[in-house]
Amino acid sequence: MEAENPALKSLPLAIQQKQIIVTCNYEARRRGLRKLQLVKEAKKICPDVVIILGEDLTKFRDASKSLYAYLRGFLWGSKIERLGFDEVGHLCTRQQ
Repeated sequence: MEAENPALKSLPLAIQQKQIIVTCNYEARRRGLRKLQLVKEAKKICPDVVIILGEDLTKFRDASKSLYAYLRGFLWGSKIERLGFDEVGHLCTRQQ
């Protein structure tokens, strides 16, 4: 979401599925939000949180497939451990 709309990077941002926050950005975490929190509770803690419905996972799955296809190009074998995007981002940053 932040890649499509850079203005969201400075805002507390959360992804909702059903009535639960399934993930949130670092700004939202800094303000006290966490994964698997009820949306109602998250809004009390951080009233200005931007909540995006995340029921359609197509974009996330497509991005994940592209990222892992890219990473496979750096491997000698064919095995790659699936990690969350945050963890992969940290690994890629450390390798540079």
